[in-house]
Parts: sequence; structure tokens; C-alpha cells
Amino acid sequence: MPFRDTARLPTWSLRLHTCSALCAVSVFLIACGGAQPETETPYESGNTHAQQGEHRRAIELYDRAIELDPDDAKAYSARGNAYWGLGEYRRSIEDYDRAIELDPADAWAYYNRGVSYQALGQHRRSIEDYDRSIELDSGDAWAYYNRGVAYEALGEYRRSIGDYGRAIELDPDNAEAYAARGNAYSGLGQHRRSIEDYDRAIELSPHLAWAYYNRGLAFLALGDCRQSVEDFDRAIELDPEFAWAYYDRARAFWALGDHGRAIEELQEALRYVQDDAFRTEIVRAIERMELTADVPCGAAASPWYTLVGSG
Repeated sequence: MPFRDTARLPTWSLRLHTCSALCAVSVFLIACGGAQPETETPYESGNTHAQQGEHRRAIELYDRAIELDPDDAKAYSARGNAYWGLGEYRRSIEDYDRAIELDPADAWAYYNRGVSYQALGQHRRSIEDYDRSIELDSGDAWAYYNRGVAYEALGEYRRSIGDYGRAIELDPDNAEAYAARGNAYSGLGQHRRSIEDYDRAIELSPHLAWAYYNRGLAFLALGDCRQSVEDFDRAIELDPEFAWAYYDRARAFWALGDHGRAIEELQEALRYVQDDAFRTEIVRAIERMELTADVPCGAAASPWYTLVGSG
């Protein structure tokens, strides 16, 4: 497998219907102000448990709400959100389907169904839902953002750049949109433009580890290995279990001729890697590095892909 030279994609955000005012905190929650009623309905109790991460209990309460009112679109949407929280994306889609049947004008139901399709890797289907969500609410920055993520996953970088740009117009302080647009520019090989977006994302959100990581990838692609190491250092400070950051920091040290440090970085990456294919790639790289680590090669000798590639 050749070296990984693509930016880490951001995660997308889900929207949860609960009561009245919008609050954005990576996932979208509507929170009630003021005192709670002495007796909550099953739907309201379900919302309470959902916000506490108690998704199974929330589903039981939404089941009860639907028994009491089979035409309650919000209850189906809320139960879909709870299934999404459990990673049961197909069941969440079933509930969003029903919510949309009952309320075809609910932009959030389309949006959340799009998020579920995206989680399943069905990016074309997710784009169709984001299209409809945007038709119903053209001022929703996150719908453009998530559609951009879907286009980026399909390699349609110019379309994703357009969507990220629109998200930024609607929400100029959206650090993730800048960082994601940086990813898309990197996908087009426009690394200097990507660095400008990562700079802005980091300015807005100094603790966004994947923005430092992706900026490090851009510097690495430009041959600025020392600057890339600085960014990978910062990404690891913010996320000490960031396996890809150790892996790509090893790439930088290898290009700088420090084979011993590169091996150490890969061994550290093995502590945190979860994907079997990635683990195999790292082990193969270490084995080949150990055969050539005493060769003073610098950046030119033993290209990285010959170490981690097949054969």
C-alpha cells in the first residue's frame, strides 16, 4: 500500500429535536430554558435521556410516545437520532423516512437522514438529502458543510470547495469549514491554498488537532519536512493517540534522514492503531526500515512507498 497522502476528513454533525432554542456544540441540540414541568411526556423524557447519552432508554420512551401518537413526526426523528447515537444507522434511516412522510417540510429530518447515509458511506444518497434540506432552509451552514464533506469523499473537490465556501459565508467563524476546504484544496494539489485555510482554522480554533495534522501533510507535500514535524507535534500534543500523526511524522523524519526516529514513531503509532490494514502497513514499513536504517540516505534514497508498498 503506498503512503497515505490524503487529509483526514472532519466528522459531520447530527441535529437533535428537543424543544425550542438552537444551540450548536458539534452536535446540534435544542435546549429548554426555565423550569421543567413536574410531569414530562414520554417524548420529553426521551429527550432528557438522549441528551445524557442514554440512547436505549430514550428509544424506549420514544416508542411509548409513538404508541400514544403514531403521527408524531418529531418522535420518529428523535428516535432516529437515538439509533444514530448507537451507530444503528439503518434503523435511524427508517425513522427519518417515517418522519419525512409525516412532515415533508422538516429540513432537519432530511439533514439527519443525510448524515446517516454518510455514516454508511452512501455519499450520493446523502447528497440528495442535503440538497432537499438546503431547498427547505438555504441559510443552514452545516448542510452546505456536510454536503461538502460528501463531495470530498467522492473526490469531487471543486464542488466541495464551493459548499465549504458557502458554509463560510453563512458562518465566518466556522473553523471546521476552513479546515475542510483546506483538505479539498490539498486534494487538488493546491497545497499553499490549503495552508492558508488551515491557518485560518487554527486561528479560530487552536485546539483542532486534525487541522494541524492536515497542515502538516500539506507542508510535507511541499517538501517542508521540518515545518510538517512541528504541525504533527502539535496534533499529537492535542491528541496523544492520533496514530496517523505518528505515522506521518515518521514519514517526515525518514525524509530528513533520521531513520531511527522514524522507526520509533511507527512503533508509537502501533500503540494506537485500530485498523488491521493500517497495522500491517506499519509493521511492513518498520521491517524494511530496520534493514536500511544505517544507510545515510537523506530525503532522496529509499522512497517511502518502497518501504510500505506491496512486495
